[in-house]
This record gives sequence, structure tokens and C-alpha cells, in this order.
Amino acid sequence: MSNINYLPGTYKALASWLINFVDRLATLLGILGITEGQFTAIREVISDFQVANQKAESSTATSADRLVRKEKAAAAKKAVRQFVNEHLRFNGAMTDEYRRILGLTVPDPEPTPAPPPETAPAGTVDYSKRQQHTLRVKDSHSSGRAKPEHVRGFEVWHKLGDEPKSDDEYQYVGFSSNDHLVVNYPLSMVGTVVHYRLRWKSTRNEPGPWSETVTAIIN
Repeated sequence: MSNINYLPGTYKALASWLINFVDRLATLLGILGITEGQFTAIREVISDFQVANQKAESSTATSADRLVRKEKAAAAKKAVRQFVNEHLRFNGAMTDEYRRILGLTVPDPEPTPAPPPETAPAGTVDYSKRQQHTLRVKDSHSSGRAKPEHVRGFEVWHKLGDEPKSDDEYQYVGFSSNDHLVVNYPLSMVGTVVHYRLRWKSTRNEPGPWSETVTAIIN
């Protein structure tokens, strides 16, 4: 129930969710040990949003009305999350059925293990700084730089000099949980060709497939 994403993102869906939440919560007060004062406080915040939402949806709505709705929506979400954390999350009377009724996250009794990565990172090398390579990655199947789901970062391996003829010639360089990794080289290696391969590592430390080889020269 620590997942905060049970609250919908659109105003229409949020309004419907909040109505269901407060209506169903009203029937469970005695069971869950929620006092009238606690219920009244959350109901009033939700009501404030509903009024603002209806006004913002009207044909005469102004930009000011829509701004008020935005503020009331943020206040309602904050209040609901706080209410859930304080009164429901560790409530011994809560059951999975009550969570479903209220629209809350139902914990998975047997979480699905994170699968190994199915895609490879696409890498580029920035060698504009002397004796330094900055490897930047994005997912080869995505236009953004975000890591794929269940991935904690990427590994870098390299081969110095001639083009490698087998996987055994690559040596481990390092790991990064960001979208880049900086590799520094000594002055004696200036002019050396470096062949890089990259791969994602899952949250369970399982590797994905190798990337295409990326080649650069140490300046």
C-alpha cells in the first residue's frame, strides 16, 4: 500500500475515484476504527476539489477557475495519501477486499521476479576531453534516455588496440546506474583505439544482451 500511484492522473478519473473513496469509506468507519472527525476532515478536502472541478468544467470557466482546480486536486491527493498512510496502511482491520473497495493498491503476495533485460543499450562516446571517454547510453528500443523497466544500470567492457576476435578479449571497465560512465586513461595510452561493449544489468543483477561495438580513440 506504499504505492502512491493508486490516484488517477486526470481530473475526471480523479473526481470519480475520490467520490468512490469517500462513499465507501463512510461504510467502513466502525470496522476500520476511523473517527467522525477524521472522516469529516478528509471528506471536506475532497468536497473542495469536487466543487472546484465542477466549476472548472462549466462552460463559463475561466483560467482562474482551472488554476483553483489544479490547486485543490493537489491538496486532495496530498490529503488522501496522508490519510491512507496514517489510518489505513498499518490498520490491522484492513483486508485486500477493503483495499479493492476503496480503490487502493492490493499488495502482491508473490511479487513477480524482475526478468533479465531483453534489450541492449545504444552507446556513444564523447572523447572531447583529453585522456577521457564519456560513454552515454539510451535504450536501443526507446527514444529517451530512461533505463528499461527492472534495469538498475549498465556495464562497460572494452578491448584496447586491434578489433577483438572473440568475447574473451574484452575486459570489464565499470558499472553505472546513471546514463553515462566516465573512463580516464593515462597519457601513455593516447592514440590507442578502444572498442567498447555495453549491456544492461537488471535489479537482480542479471545481464542483458550485448550492445553493438562502439569504437573511439584516446586523445
